Amino acid sequence: MKVFGRVRAAGAAVSESERELFGGPLRYDTGWAEHERARLELSMLAAVRAMPRLVGGTLRRAWRADRPALVAVAVSEIGQGVAAAVGLLAVNAVMHALLGGGAPVDRLHAALPALVTVGVIGVVNAGLACWSTSRAGRLEPLVERLATTEYLAAAAAVELEAIEDPEFRRLIDVAQYGAASARRMIGACVAAVNGTISLIAAGGVLTVLHPALLPMLLLIAAPRGWGAMRVAQERYVSVMVWVEHMRAGRLLGSLLTSRTAAQEVRVHGVGGFLLDRYRDMAESAEREQRRLATDKAFTELVAAGMSGLAMVGTYAFMGWLIVAGHMELAVAGTAVIAVRSGSANLGALVMNVNQLHEEALYVNDHDRFLAEAAAYTIPEGGADVPGRVGEIRAEDVTYRYPDRDAPALEGVSLTIPMGSVTAVVGENGSGKSTLIKVLAGLLLPGRGTVRWAGVDVARLDRGQVFDRVALLTQDFERWPMTAGMNIRIGRPRLGSSDGDLAGAVGFAGAGALVQRLPHGLHTLLARMFRGASEISGGEWQKIGLARTHFRTDHCGGDGLLIVDEPTSALDPEAEIAAFDRIRRLAGPRRAIVLVTHRMSGVRHADTIHVLHRGRLVEHGSHDELMAAGGRYASMFRTQAAQYEPGRGAGTAAGVPGPRPASADAPAEHGPQAGRAVSGPTAAGAGAGGARIGAEAGNADRAEGASRDGRGTGVGAGGAERASHRTGTAVLLVNDAGQYLLHLRDNVPGICHPGTWSLIGGRPEGEESPEEAITRELREEAGLALPGLRRYAVVPGTGPDGVAPGLIQVFLGRWNGDADALPITEGVMFRWFDAAMIDRLVMCPWTADVVRRHDRARRETANGHRDRPS
Repeated sequence: MKVFGRVRAAGAAVSESERELFGGPLRYDTGWAEHERARLELSMLAAVRAMPRLVGGTLRRAWRADRPALVAVAVSEIGQGVAAAVGLLAVNAVMHALLGGGAPVDRLHAALPALVTVGVIGVVNAGLACWSTSRAGRLEPLVERLATTEYLAAAAAVELEAIEDPEFRRLIDVAQYGAASARRMIGACVAAVNGTISLIAAGGVLTVLHPALLPMLLLIAAPRGWGAMRVAQERYVSVMVWVEHMRAGRLLGSLLTSRTAAQEVRVHGVGGFLLDRYRDMAESAEREQRRLATDKAFTELVAAGMSGLAMVGTYAFMGWLIVAGHMELAVAGTAVIAVRSGSANLGALVMNVNQLHEEALYVNDHDRFLAEAAAYTIPEGGADVPGRVGEIRAEDVTYRYPDRDAPALEGVSLTIPMGSVTAVVGENGSGKSTLIKVLAGLLLPGRGTVRWAGVDVARLDRGQVFDRVALLTQDFERWPMTAGMNIRIGRPRLGSSDGDLAGAVGFAGAGALVQRLPHGLHTLLARMFRGASEISGGEWQKIGLARTHFRTDHCGGDGLLIVDEPTSALDPEAEIAAFDRIRRLAGPRRAIVLVTHRMSGVRHADTIHVLHRGRLVEHGSHDELMAAGGRYASMFRTQAAQYEPGRGAGTAAGVPGPRPASADAPAEHGPQAGRAVSGPTAAGAGAGGARIGAEAGNADRAEGASRDGRGTGVGAGGAERASHRTGTAVLLVNDAGQYLLHLRDNVPGICHPGTWSLIGGRPEGEESPEEAITRELREEAGLALPGLRRYAVVPGTGPDGVAPGLIQVFLGRWNGDADALPITEGVMFRWFDAAMIDRLVMCPWTADVVRRHDRARRETANGHRDRPS
């Protein structure tokens, strides 16, 4: 066990569980960990040297916060030091009186004035301590508030480029702890000053009593100070070791109680597995804490031993002085009290300076952040933005992020007239998001210019530019505030009532959502707080659209609306409605820039710009770009292929489709788990859905013998086909002529993931198709629908991905709310018009059934009976 020498940081003894789960110890890469080894950098001598600098910095900050309070603290601390010195001298007088000559009563009378003085000094000292505590308590929150305000104001005023610079982001992260450290430094500084003054007072009294006693005080106090610092450093090193075990253990604990992990914890048996690993990590942490307790006890024993030896030597020296007649007994008694007081003060002083040193590192980070943020601050003032902008023009714009070698934009030139809808498309990383930030004045180009009304945006008042810009992005902020404030925050300084928000709510189609909320617009949308409500991603998108409308509706001049992937959380019908609403926001005094991967949303734009690797490679209208047959046309056709009837997800050009199912293919639950099959069936599932192959003809002929629900389909050659009916499904239609579809999960291992299909499944055991579909309706949607009848038999794979065969489709009628159905499988239920089918990624056989029924229904309207075509 090493007692002397510098305490070194030791690596954690990584448990086997940590190696298994995380590959090693867990160490955070965050701001508060920036100076986690700071205490190890400080020695006794370094602490003494650093104290003036640390105290001086704290005093300057406190002086700015509250000068009267700081003066009060200083006066009270100096007063306490003087009182301590006077108190020791009074004690010395008491000792002289008590140990002098004469009768005991006479000695007590002689000591009485000094005793009264000691009492009065004690009362004064207590009053001064209370006054110091009160004024320091006033200083601490003021210093923290001022430091926090400085930090937040600087962070909010810097250029977006600084926010996106990784090095500056790390500085922001580190500097956030400076305000709390500045507050703690007040208390530590007061304690350090108090300890210093008390130590000086004790040393001064000892020097007055006998000059040789001052070195004795240092000999006694130094081991105690060393022991206090060493124990603190050893504990700190130990904490840095076992906290990694505890950190991993807390992570496992949070996972075991997590809402998102709850299903896998139970279904996959993760709970017991992680609990065993938690015990292993906890035992590792406990071993480290036991080692720390042993080391601490030994260090304190050594420190106490050295201090005790010094004290024995001091007492022996004092005894010699008394015997030799160089010191009176009363003086010796006072010296003993002063030595004990001084040694205790020195130990506390060491700990306070240690804390000052660590906190000062974070305060220095805070000051460094303020200095660097000043260099990045968005300039105030500039030319006024005209009320009529006319157009926004980018000319040869090039921009490169600070941490990247290649430019995000290079030589981009485009014009955005007011009243237009402009689309920007391109693959991920092509520079779309960077371009819209440059157009909005959030980023200034490294080369080239962006002009609003012909004026370089760098010369304009940036605050006025931002006032003309509205943002609706994919990851727009979901403020943990009320629903109304989430809309009003589009213009936060504009006072408004619920009635003022009604137009924005109606425009976004959020009226039904607001009515469902328990307190309407006053409902808190933050799940972490009591009494708050949680809404879905699609509902949040409507709130975001309402916020955008509210902001644009209160714009005082020509403005720019930037819409970046706005419909990522919406279902197809809501997506179409959202795009329609966004286009309606365009007007003579507003330009819209639409960035999206959904090609269906850009085809109606006035101009489409195509970016590729930061360069503008194409622009024009949809028809012009399709006729040109370039990159845009390729992107559009690739995405359109996903929506072609009879093609599943992943069968677009250049993308391999699902493998043909074999007879021993594993079953997958859910009616939409159709697999592509080899032979004529797969060929029949091609683009257009007009042909379904030879087996489709067999299926229609087979169904012809069973449309009344009594027979069994017979295929070519009259062979019995019932044994090949490997799946069942139900086509539910409501009175509005809509079809209920079920969206399957988009996860690996499922054929046609992410496609829309019908409710249904594979018969179990000896179940008849009727029994199977009744059970599937109950299990998947909680429905019990009488009157289902056999409607059609379609070829393909069973809804559970079983061997090639036939799917028995039933027909039923239901007028319920799809959103109210329980979700036990897949993602969601939705009603769709038949016209929407070509816009969806459909399971091939499902698309075929819906189209056939829709054709039959139209024939019914012309006098034909409802039957499959």
